[in-house]
Amino acid sequence: MAKQAPIMVDHLLQDARAAFTRGSTSQEILQTIDAALSEAQRAGSPESIAKCLLYKANHYMIAGDYARSLALCEEGLERIRGTSAHIEADLLVMMSRQTLANDVQRALELTTQAMDISAAIYGVAHPNVMIHHAKALGESGDLAAAIALLRKADAHFEVDEDHQGRVTALAALCVQMINARQYAATVEYATELIWLAEQADRPMAKVNAFKFLAMALGRTGHLSEAFEVGQRALDLAEREFPGTIVGDCNGVLGDIYLELNDLRSALVCYSRALRVYRETGHLNGVSMCLLYMGETYARADEMEQAERLLTKASQLATEIGNTVIARRTAYARAGLYVRVGERAQAEQILESVSGDLEHLDLQTLEPNVVDAALLAFRSISGSTTRISLPVPDELDLESTSPPPSALASSANTSEQGVRVTLLGAFMVYRQGQEITMEEWKRKKARDVFKFLAARHRKSVSVDEIVAQVWGNEVDVERCLPTLQNAVSAIRTALEP
Repeated sequence: MAKQAPIMVDHLLQDARAAFTRGSTSQEILQTIDAALSEAQRAGSPESIAKCLLYKANHYMIAGDYARSLALCEEGLERIRGTSAHIEADLLVMMSRQTLANDVQRALELTTQAMDISAAIYGVAHPNVMIHHAKALGESGDLAAAIALLRKADAHFEVDEDHQGRVTALAALCVQMINARQYAATVEYATELIWLAEQADRPMAKVNAFKFLAMALGRTGHLSEAFEVGQRALDLAEREFPGTIVGDCNGVLGDIYLELNDLRSALVCYSRALRVYRETGHLNGVSMCLLYMGETYARADEMEQAERLLTKASQLATEIGNTVIARRTAYARAGLYVRVGERAQAEQILESVSGDLEHLDLQTLEPNVVDAALLAFRSISGSTTRISLPVPDELDLESTSPPPSALASSANTSEQGVRVTLLGAFMVYRQGQEITMEEWKRKKARDVFKFLAARHRKSVSVDEIVAQVWGNEVDVERCLPTLQNAVSAIRTALEP
């Protein structure tokens, strides 16, 4: 019976393994894991029990219950600690994934242990363990070592033709390349990640690839393209993966607005991201939002507010041991003092941080690189039309004082008539109140209005609307009654 236990457990965990690869889970998956755990307990197999606890921890991590997930990892380690089984390394890695957002040093300790155990088993650490150790190295400020280790892991997966492994490695590489400000390399890695994520059926990885591409394009001045990609990433994240990735995508759109000097909209996006990170207990995300919000107020010459936010960001980054954010915050605070002529204070702040974060990737993005990236994005995202940024005369480019209300909710900035937000989450407000899905009556009605709003002041044909909302394969004539019903629902929602 004991010999049969690992085989039976592995069989029961197959569906869970497939779901986790896609970045999803469900109550049915949890029930399957519990059945496997019961089987392992009956057989008295410590390694099988630990494996089931690891899978259960993965379920709760995806569901957003990090405390329970961490407790399950601890329980699994108690069963298997010191046996040098590969499952011990996997449990340590899982713990590091949940610890990294709030305690970088602890995450680094966990992945160091996992690297040692994995190397003892295989002769060289497994590439998956390398990836998570590299993430901890990167957050601690050693970007060069992190990038080198991730490239090594990617090479291992490529030799083995392991597309799933490469997806994970490339996603981690994009993060570190952005931290190192190597944006040209980020565009290339993100483009490859888009293709691989599609082939490997990894929808969450695809959303992350869009997000990374949008970040790199935005940082290199390709703002219209960055917005198109970033908006699509947010749409997918909100529909399929509620959690920190929604915060990430809102932050990306906030960066685009900041580059446009549309400070009010930037603050709205950052505040949405901040709310997500606080709700999920993601302190890295909180500190990053405080940093960018501080920079936004600095651009508005609100120096006191900027200093307050940047100081909070610095304290939090130091508390969790995120050297990358701590350095960036120090540079931003030093910039404030330089602007008001207090250079001595600025130099004192810069002396408090070590390392060279100012290694810039000065390589200009060639048009063909951007074109190839957008081709990959559009062919996979299903986007057939580009969403344009507002033209300059529609933006308040001279804004110097973002109102406090922008920090709380964009809904508070207009109490009369109908107002539509297209950047960030798509929202429509009537008399200051957001129109709910119940009021729209039909999802297609909301989709039609969103399409028309994005093309405000432009002529749009019925064929274009049908193709965008219902798909190219739908017969336009047969779809006309449905479209008319959608238009009627739009009128009712806007003017009840």
